[in-house]
Amino acid sequence: MNRIIFIHGFGEKPSIFDKIHPAFPHVKLFIDNWMELGNQRRKNYTALDYASHLANKYQITPNDLIIGHSLGGWIAYHTKFITNCKAIQIASWTDMDRVKFPINNFQLIALLVKMGITFNQFSKFYFLKKQYKGLASEQVFIENYDNLIKGNKTNVLNQLMLILHGKANDNMPDPDLRIHSHNDRLIRKPKQDFHAVNGDHFNLHTHPDEVIQAIQQYLKTI
Repeated sequence: MNRIIFIHGFGEKPSIFDKIHPAFPHVKLFIDNWMELGNQRRKNYTALDYASHLANKYQITPNDLIIGHSLGGWIAYHTKFITNCKAIQIASWTDMDRVKFPINNFQLIALLVKMGITFNQFSKFYFLKKQYKGLASEQVFIENYDNLIKGNKTNVLNQLMLILHGKANDNMPDPDLRIHSHNDRLIRKPKQDFHAVNGDHFNLHTHPDEVIQAIQQYLKTI
């Protein structure tokens, strides 16, 4: 295996992998979606478009392994389709009905993001109180939400569109490993087989040892 490539989730930073990546003594590459997608609006830009960009820019081959969290796992799934690389999804999806949207009107979501209504201190307080208050993942949720509040709105929208414009091709190969938590509050558990770990959407932060063990078990098979 040449490299392990890490792709973070929506609004996150590569630091989301800080508790797991030291366990792997491989050549590593961390993709920063904020940097790659930029602050210019990318209309009709899909996960497949983005995966193609990453595959070309970083010369991703079948000898590489991508570990993606959440949106990063969705991108890893598409990159595997293009390059035949290995792909591990953490708290991610391959079927769009696994994503929990507060509303199903994608155009309205995009408008609210542009207006700064979707990601603000009020919505952070609401979701924190409703879903993450008092949990081990509370702080990482706050940090991630602050990224979305403070980040460039066009960049946030570019990231969000990779989800909202999502649709898997029937010919796309399955990821090599799905790691998921039953208590994930953002992504429903996969319909397919997966390796269950404790925690919620941020299991790689709250239960890194379990996530590391699942990945290490997979690495022994390749």
